[in-house]
Amino acid sequence: PVGNGGVAESHTWVQTLYETTVTVDAPAATKAKDVTCKLTAAGVKLSFATCADVVEGSFYDKVDAAGSCWTLDRPSADRACVVLTLEKTQETWWRSVFRDAPPRDLIDCQQVDSTKKMDEYDDETQGAIRKIMFDQRQKQKGLPSSDELKMNKLLDEAKDLPNSPFRDQDSSFFNAPTP
Repeated sequence: PVGNGGVAESHTWVQTLYETTVTVDAPAATKAKDVTCKLTAAGVKLSFATCADVVEGSFYDKVDAAGSCWTLDRPSADRACVVLTLEKTQETWWRSVFRDAPPRDLIDCQQVDSTKKMDEYDDETQGAIRKIMFDQRQKQKGLPSSDELKMNKLLDEAKDLPNSPFRDQDSSFFNAPTP
C-alpha cells in the first residue's frame, strides 16, 4: 500500500511503526475555529461547523493522546483538509485507522514496507546487525567469522604465555571450514 496506508470513504492515511497520519477533506472555506476535534487514546470525533460527525470511531489500537494532534492544512486555495497525527503506543502496523472499518478499507499488513533505517535501531541492535553483516561477507569470501577471529586472537595471545600448551601450534587450524 502507498505510504503503508490506504484510502477510505472519509479519509486517507499513511503510517510508520511509530505514527499514523490521517487526512480528512474539509470544505475549502473552513477555518480552524470551524473544526471540532475530540482526540482521545481510544478514538476520535471530528466535525466541521458546516458538517457534523465527519469522522468518528475507535482507533485500530491505542494512541498517545498527549503526543497526537490535528492541524488544518491548505494544500491549495480551493482545498482544505484536517490532518490528524496519531502517535502509536506500540510499534505495530495497523490494518486500518478504525477498528470497525469495512473490509474494503483494510490493508494487508504483510504488504507493508517494514524496512527500518539502521539509525532507527538502538546501539546494541545496530552492533548485532553490523556483526551479522560482517560475518556474512566473511563467509562469502571464505574467511573466518568475527567469533573465529576473536578465538584466533585469544589463542595467539595464549601461545605467548609461559607453559602454554599452544606454544608451538598454528592457530589457523581453528579456521577449518564448517560444514
